[in-house]
Amino acid sequence: MFIRSIRTRLTLWFSGLLALTFLVLGVTAYLLVSYTLHKETDSALRSVAEALAERSVAENRTHFPPDVDEVFRRFFGCVPILRMARPAGGPQE
Repeated sequence: MFIRSIRTRLTLWFSGLLALTFLVLGVTAYLLVSYTLHKETDSALRSVAEALAERSVAENRTHFPPDVDEVFRRFFGCVPILRMARPAGGPQE
């Protein structure tokens, strides 16, 4: 079917252009927010790991310090459930 009315053709053209613009802006916003959140999460996890590693090395330990829950609470606002494993396998007691 061929549309002869210029008004209809312009309306469809501009609607398609607006939809394409919204799609490009939405994808761009999603990618930027996703990238930023991943970078912030990686940075926070890296800082916690470095703090735990520095403390462990300073105190000559081979496992997590006893106050690891407080470190996680300070950085993330919650305490994850962690279960340490021995190097040979199996959980530590």
